[in-house]
Amino acid sequence: MGKWRVEDEVGGETIGVSIVELAEEGQVEVSPPMQGLRWRLDPGPTHLDTCTFQVLSDDGTILQYRGFVDRGARLESRFSGRQIVVRGAVTFQMRDGEALFMGDDYRKDMLPVSFKTATTRFIMKRVSESDAEVRPNISNIKIKA
Repeated sequence: MGKWRVEDEVGGETIGVSIVELAEEGQVEVSPPMQGLRWRLDPGPTHLDTCTFQVLSDDGTILQYRGFVDRGARLESRFSGRQIVVRGAVTFQMRDGEALFMGDDYRKDMLPVSFKTATTRFIMKRVSESDAEVRPNISNIKIKA
């Protein structure tokens, strides 16, 4: 939990930076016009845990961020104070309009509708209190196909 600096990348080039807060009970907080949906941390079968969170853009597109964090690094950071880094991929989900027909757990484990040739990746690092004042917006992200 806490505030995280999320850098979106395509082809090794940063296309956007935002501050995302992973709050209690799976709530996600981001700057408007984006809206946070939910997050969760799932234990992996070995040493990698999966962190997943979703945001909704003002045009109804759901972006799902799924990344991996080393369990040993998470435990070690409690003692050393080193920064935890989560790396993963961003997928585009179905538009929000179909949720009425899908039931309550509609967004829980959604799969991407289509795949693009350019993969959007992200790097997520915990934000210190001094960095939390800067709240860039990811609504101006332009995806290169």
